[in-house]
Amino acid sequence: RTCAETSVEAFIDLHGHATRTGAFFYGCGISDIEQALLPRIASLASKDVCFFFSRFKFAKAHNKTARAVVFRQFDIASSFTVEASFLGSCVPSSPADASSTVFTAFRTETIGFAIARALAIHLRVADRGAPAKQADAASPALEQPLTQCPQIYPQFGFFTNANAQLAPWMTLDSLEGLRRDQVLSDMLAAGSSIQELLNQEE
Repeated sequence: RTCAETSVEAFIDLHGHATRTGAFFYGCGISDIEQALLPRIASLASKDVCFFFSRFKFAKAHNKTARAVVFRQFDIASSFTVEASFLGSCVPSSPADASSTVFTAFRTETIGFAIARALAIHLRVADRGAPAKQADAASPALEQPLTQCPQIYPQFGFFTNANAQLAPWMTLDSLEGLRRDQVLSDMLAAGSSIQELLNQEE
């Protein structure tokens, strides 16, 4: 009921993880394969987000987590905990490799950008545009909101692939023209359940 009366469509609780590497999602035990859609899209946007590390089964011990409270009390299905390693994308094989794997402040911020872009696709932001009441000279409609990111945060030039060396782990170009239904269709073709998809890790 609360979900129907508000505009809240997703909830993400951000955490740091002390033992695992990379970034990944924890879900709320929903068996519908669509529950894995946002984590899957986010993994397409950044090599640092690992879909196969994500978990969607829900243990009783997790009943008091923020995602569980939001899901159960507010009926918001897209409720997740996102864990990002305190170390990096993987354990470096040598000190020389650390610079290419450690999550610096900047690299951790790019995980947020990847998730934000994934959310825009997941929630079909580009299909909505701005409400008609906001479409005036002072507040023009954003017909293509995904193109606004470089203007909002211009130093992140990799949004337009102008500086791929700045963040080589980002793969945002794979989201160009990507639609939510296309990703969901590909997932359903690959497996009939979330667990079946996760079992396909190479």
